[in-house]
Amino acid sequence: MHFCAKLGADFTIGHPEGYGINPEAVALGEKFAAESGSSISQLNDPREAVSGSQVIYTDTWVSMGQDEEAAGRKEVFPPLPGESIPPGRSRERRYCAALSASPSW
Repeated sequence: MHFCAKLGADFTIGHPEGYGINPEAVALGEKFAAESGSSISQLNDPREAVSGSQVIYTDTWVSMGQDEEAAGRKEVFPPLPGESIPPGRSRERRYCAALSASPSW
């Protein structure tokens, strides 16, 4: 988020309710965005979050060491965007994914 804001790129994150970014980190990102003319958005609808996007970066829903939360998170988080979100009307999209190193995923 901070990287995008510093470079002047708009940043939108889609996440389920209750899984947002730390408010202090968002405030700093908004400061950087104001300086560069970009924007920071947080949405709860994954389709809306990727609408018009050029790059979609997905992260693993469960970080290493959070195995006890895996089952609950699988129910809350949607499938990865490439599996569930149609291409829409954006220019060519790039998908990047952070893959979990845990053998259970």
